Amino acid sequence: MIKRIILLLAISVLIFNEQIVCRNLLSAIRNVRQASSPDEHETPQPYSFNIESVDENGTISQRQEQGDEQGRITGQYSFQNPQTGIYRIVSYTSDENGFNARVETNEPGTKTSNPANVEIISTAP
Repeated sequence: MIKRIILLLAISVLIFNEQIVCRNLLSAIRNVRQASSPDEHETPQPYSFNIESVDENGTISQRQEQGDEQGRITGQYSFQNPQTGIYRIVSYTSDENGFNARVETNEPGTKTSNPANVEIISTAP
């Protein structure tokens, strides 16, 4: 299930072509590959984490995620470039209803739509 979530997140990152989030996601995928696969019948353990970074261009990246003992996962990652004002906030859930995401952005070329259980809300001109 974790590999499915990571794969879906990777696809969403590729769709939106964000380099900073993509680097963080690829690092997470490498870490999952290096970790031993848990027994499919293991009870999920609750967890949560937060991370924030600023790159050399001043772009702020943030990510937070939490999972519960039923295997439900909720999280959010975002970036904002203070120089350009461009931002993206991706909120997601993975539970018994599958993977769902909501993207809020003002990135040029985006428009409000709802493809494949991903709600995109754009305020781009």
